[in-house]
Amino acid sequence: MAVTRKPKRPDEATVQRLIHKGGTAAAAKTFPDEAGLFSVLLRLPADMVAQIDEAVRRRRPVRISRQAWIIEALHERLSHDE
Repeated sequence: MAVTRKPKRPDEATVQRLIHKGGTAAAAKTFPDEAGLFSVLLRLPADMVAQIDEAVRRRRPVRISRQAWIIEALHERLSHDE
């Protein structure tokens, strides 16, 4: 059995570079899941996400998730366009 040294702990800058580097997205589904739902990846500007989060926080009396808020907004827009 070979003996190796314990790896050095990376500095914070190295950790942050790795986090921000990201990775590849999983292959997109071209078929619905058991509930008939598709998975969709959205890339939104940070300021738009902040606006959405603020709208979610202002929602009364029941708060909902960011995803539910986006789905509701899309539904309202699609209903309006019809």
